[in-house]
Amino acid sequence: MTKRILTLALCLILALCALTAAALADEEPVELTICTVRRTTDITSSYSEKHWVQALEKACNVKIKWIELLEGQTDEQLTALLAGDLPDIFWAGKIMKDSIISQNTSLWRPLTEEEIRTYVPNLANFLDENVDDWLNFITYPDGNIYGLAGGKMHSTMHTTQGIPYINTQWLERLGLEKPTTMEELKQVLIAFRDQDANGNGDPNDEIPFDFCDSFNKTQLINCAASWGLPMYNGGNVFYDFDDAGNVVGAVNTDAYRSFLEFFYELGQEKLINLEGFSQSYDQFTANCNADRVGFFWGWGPCNYITDSDLFLQFEAMVPPTVEGYPVKMYTANLDFANAFRNDFVITRACKNWEKALEVWNYASEPTTALEICNGERFLFWDYVDADGNFLGEDATEEDIKACGYHYLVKSYDTSTPEALAAYNQLLTDWNYDWLVGKTFTGSNTTGLVDGAPLMLEAENYETDDLTVWGVQRYVGITDVLEPANVFCPYYMNKNIVPAEAQEEFDFMTDGLYEVIRGFCATSVMNGVTDESWSSYLNDLNTYNYDFYVDFYNRLFHNEL
Repeated sequence: MTKRILTLALCLILALCALTAAALADEEPVELTICTVRRTTDITSSYSEKHWVQALEKACNVKIKWIELLEGQTDEQLTALLAGDLPDIFWAGKIMKDSIISQNTSLWRPLTEEEIRTYVPNLANFLDENVDDWLNFITYPDGNIYGLAGGKMHSTMHTTQGIPYINTQWLERLGLEKPTTMEELKQVLIAFRDQDANGNGDPNDEIPFDFCDSFNKTQLINCAASWGLPMYNGGNVFYDFDDAGNVVGAVNTDAYRSFLEFFYELGQEKLINLEGFSQSYDQFTANCNADRVGFFWGWGPCNYITDSDLFLQFEAMVPPTVEGYPVKMYTANLDFANAFRNDFVITRACKNWEKALEVWNYASEPTTALEICNGERFLFWDYVDADGNFLGEDATEEDIKACGYHYLVKSYDTSTPEALAAYNQLLTDWNYDWLVGKTFTGSNTTGLVDGAPLMLEAENYETDDLTVWGVQRYVGITDVLEPANVFCPYYMNKNIVPAEAQEEFDFMTDGLYEVIRGFCATSVMNGVTDESWSSYLNDLNTYNYDFYVDFYNRLFHNEL
C-alpha cells in the first residue's frame, strides 16, 4: 500500500512539474520599451529586423518596443523623452552623456555592486578580468551607479576621429604625387579644379576638397591638426596641450588664425566647397558617390561611398605640414576607446528591473556581445587564432579564451557572377535574403556597433581586403598615421565630473561653442581682419573660454 501511495505521489509531483513547465513555456513575454540610436547607414526598416534582436527576445522571453533616435539628430528627441513618458531602458551608447545622467538622477533606477554581480554576472566577470578599478569608473560622485558600460575597448580604430583621404586615381590621372605640405595640397587642389580630374569630360564638376560640418568626422576644423591643434568639433574639444602636459587654449592662438586665413584663401579660389558649412550629410555623400570629390576628412571612404571600386580610389594620408608647426591629431583614450559607462540605463518607469538586467546579462556574454555588434558568428565574423585563422564551429571555449576573444570580420569574393551568386545564397541560407542585392555597411545594418555590450576589440584585420568595412581606416591609422608620429601624446581622461561642477561648467560656457563654430565658418567664408579677430577674442572672454580651458586642465589633472 505504501509503495502504491508513493508511486501516486510521485506521479502527482511529475504532473505538477509538467504543468509548471508548460505554464512557463506559455508565459507571455515581458514588454520592454528601449530607446536606442539608429546609424545613418542602417538599411533595416526597424531594429526588430535584426537577428540578434530576435534571438535576444526569445532567450529572455521579452518583447521589445524600440524608440529609434537617428544618429546626429538625437538632441531634441532625447530632451523630449526625458521630459515626457520615459522608456524602460536607454540602450543608447554615447548620447547618454555623464552630464545628462548627473543632472537627471531622479529619472534613473540606481544599481548596486551586489545587484550587478547577482543579475549581470557576465558583465561583472568581464569587468573583473579586463578593467582596473571598474567600480569607480561607473560610480558617480554621489555614490550611485546609474548605468552599465558598453562599447569596444583597446581599439586602434578609435585612436582618433576623422582622418584625411585623397583620391589617388585623380592623382594618377593628372600625374601628381600625394602632397606632404599644405602648399603642395593647394597645388593639387588647383589641378583637381582645373584639369577634369574625374575624367568625365566636364572640367567644371569637380569638388577639390569637400567637407560636412553637420557630421563630426568630416568637419573642416579637423584640418587645424596641420597647425598643431588636435581639436575635435564633435566632442567640443577646442583646447590643446603644452609640452608639460597642461591644457591650454587653441582657438585663441596665432596658429588658429593662420588656419582660418589659409582656408579662406582656398575658399576664394573655389578649392574647398564652402557649402560644407551648411550642406547635409546626404548632400556630402551624394558628392562623394558621384566621383566629384578629390579630398576629404572622415571615418572611412566606405562610410560615404557605396561603390567599392570608387571608395578604393581613396587612401589615407598624413595631414600636410605647415612650416613652423608640428602636425598634432586628436587622440582618444584607448583604455576605453569606445566604452560608454551609460550604455544601458534603467529608468524609474521600468516595472521589471530584474528582467531588464537579465537582458543585459544575456547581451554581455562575450560571443553574444560580438554578435550584437557585428551580426552572426560564422557568417559575418569568427574568432581567429594567433595566425589569423578562423577557429570555426568545432572550437571549444578553451580555444576561444586562448585567442583572447580576437576576431575577424569575414569577407567574401563577389567579383564574378558565380561568386556573387554563392554569397547571395549564403545570405539566404542564414535568413538574410532581404539583404540580397542591397548595399549595406556590414555591422551598421546587421549589428549595433557603438551601443553593443562591452567587448575587447580585435586588432587582427585581413588588411589585404580593403573592401571589408573599416579595413581602409585601420590600414590608414596603422600603416600611414602611426609611423608618422602625428597623434597628440595626451588625451583627456574619462573621469565623471561631479554634478555641481558640470552644472557650473554648463552655465559658464553656455553659448561658447556657437561662438567658436560661428567664427570658424564666418572667417573661412568672409576672411579674418584684425578687427574681427579682436572682436572674436572679446567674445571668447565674454563666454568664459578661459574658464573652459581651466576646467579641462583641472579635469585632466584630476582636480575637479
